[in-house]
Amino acid sequence: TVATSETMAELPSERKLTETDLRVGKSLVRIQAGDLQGSGVIYDENEDSMLIVTAGHVLDHNMSEILVTFPDGTRVTADSVITAADCDVAFLWVDKTELSEETWKACLPVQTDREVFDSLKEYEDVWMYGGDNGEPVYAFVVDPWIYVEDFEQYMLLLQGLMVPGMSGGGAFTEDGVFLGILCGADEEGKVAVVPYSIIETERTASASQPAPT
Repeated sequence: TVATSETMAELPSERKLTETDLRVGKSLVRIQAGDLQGSGVIYDENEDSMLIVTAGHVLDHNMSEILVTFPDGTRVTADSVITAADCDVAFLWVDKTELSEETWKACLPVQTDREVFDSLKEYEDVWMYGGDNGEPVYAFVVDPWIYVEDFEQYMLLLQGLMVPGMSGGGAFTEDGVFLGILCGADEEGKVAVVPYSIIETERTASASQPAPT
């Protein structure tokens, strides 16, 4: 089932939500493409549309429409989609006319900071967000820039425990700065993340392709 605002924005009662959790929660969406379900983050917006980033493989079973569920439970169809050719990332645009003013004003694009990303070090604490309830999962940096054979690209490598449905969600610093898109984990808990720097490069490339106006 698609997550609702309650399951996305709240954590178990034994863990108190921090201001960072609340802020990041406004950037999380759920994505359904065919029989695949995953997560995504609101990456940017303009007057007309919202740009959402997810893992490319989340859209592998896309046969027709891609459904995006926002933090308040509003569910709409993506207006346009571009999947990157050289990495496991996809960009989705949602037309703001499909959303109520209350819905899109309650959303918050992820906070990015290239200096913070570039200064990432081994063993630095990271939080992963996504999945059915959006609960943050602790991880730490294994290598900020390493070639991952399974994805045939350079990635940020974390040590943590991804939960089902987290693919396409985000990795964030303890202060809530976006670091990249969660793509997959092996049996040893090594989590592969498409880095923010690559997402920015692919976004620039996608800007030359058709997108909603």
